[in-house]
Amino acid sequence: MFEDPEDVPNSSRLTEEVAVWQKRIQASLRIRENWEKDYRIPEGYQYWRGRQRDTEYDERGERKAVHNKVHPEVDEQLPALYFYAPLGRVVAAPERSDTPRETVDEKARLLQDTGVALVRDKKTGFKENTRLALKEAQWAIGCVEVGYDPDFIHNPAAKRPNLKEKEDTKLIPGLGEPEVDEFGLAPDAGSDVKAITAEIRRIRSAMSGETFYVKHISANQVLISPSDKPILEDNDWVGYWEDYPLEDVKASPAYENTEDLKPESEMSANLDLGTGDRVRLYRIWDLRGRVKLVFAKGYDKLLMSEPFDRCPLKFYRKDIDPYHFFPIPPIYLKLPSQDQYNDSAEYLRKMRISTVPRYTYDDDAISADEASKFQSRDFNIMIPRKAGSRQPIEAVNQPSTASTAIQTLSLSDKEFTYASRAAGNPLDPPSQTATRAVMANARISAQESSERR
Repeated sequence: MFEDPEDVPNSSRLTEEVAVWQKRIQASLRIRENWEKDYRIPEGYQYWRGRQRDTEYDERGERKAVHNKVHPEVDEQLPALYFYAPLGRVVAAPERSDTPRETVDEKARLLQDTGVALVRDKKTGFKENTRLALKEAQWAIGCVEVGYDPDFIHNPAAKRPNLKEKEDTKLIPGLGEPEVDEFGLAPDAGSDVKAITAEIRRIRSAMSGETFYVKHISANQVLISPSDKPILEDNDWVGYWEDYPLEDVKASPAYENTEDLKPESEMSANLDLGTGDRVRLYRIWDLRGRVKLVFAKGYDKLLMSEPFDRCPLKFYRKDIDPYHFFPIPPIYLKLPSQDQYNDSAEYLRKMRISTVPRYTYDDDAISADEASKFQSRDFNIMIPRKAGSRQPIEAVNQPSTASTAIQTLSLSDKEFTYASRAAGNPLDPPSQTATRAVMANARISAQESSERR
């Protein structure tokens, strides 16, 4: 046993550190599960897709009524929240911009032009990734990672190696095995100049320049420390998980300690599905120690540990909970009215199907064969009946469509609109007045400018 922690071998301390982080991940996952359960996060996504019924078909095998109001509502909100080509402004501080011989204005203009160029560069992926995050924030949370890295394992725009599902699969040039000399030695103090030169060529061919990138992080991958505070920097750590091919992780020069890395049983290669070995990586930004950590699920060694200045994860939370990090999604407030709308529409569908003409006839006055002639579509059909009989054929009273169902359909439609606007839609009649119209336009303009700024 080691009495002093400094006497413990580094590998033992490393294993213990990773074990602690694995427990923290489990605690973070429980926070996510509670949030998803409380605010119906998976249901919100399914409602957006149009799958809003536990069972899509009734007992007759006919599809139940579903009027998807969530999807068009999200599409209507996005244009008011998102700029396709945003223009960020960089302005010098007033106390420096008016100082003689100060070049801060020119520097600010250069930064502004650089930012505009990066945002509009398709290789950065700004438009696609931020739009996905904004859309996902309607039923969950929006998250993107902004970085500057040459490594394909971090930068989705960087060149990636070929998938190696078989042993004879060729890798991209520059990422093969290092060359050795006639003695089987890799380039070091004991190898010859030829092997060293060949290794230099291999390394140069594998090098790539650093580029900016914007990467969308799915909401179900986001992790937050058990501190669970609404302001990001007040938490202990933040991060996300992502699955990668095992070969990519081992080929990445950014990671170390990958020699013994193996996939867990559920992520092993599956020949039937055509998938190779995969591992789940956790990327954690320790906001206390300002250190970025990367480790794999079920693996007891760190793959990366490096300091950082700014957390690269950016979040969009439309309605921030003052006590928790994960927000209240806008779609959550609209799910009850969507259910009511579908239930009312389903009731009307059933009434429409079941309401068909039905009759009874007096078998003493008319025979069954004669009564069946009325089922024909021919004109001027006449059948005999016994003398003195009255109303030998009578219509059966059918239940009329209840007015409450139609009223519920209209009310649920308005409730869905009210969930989008704090005071409803003041432009709807009969409440339309000039004053309310001005108030509505002012409120909408204030909301859009606040969210766009």
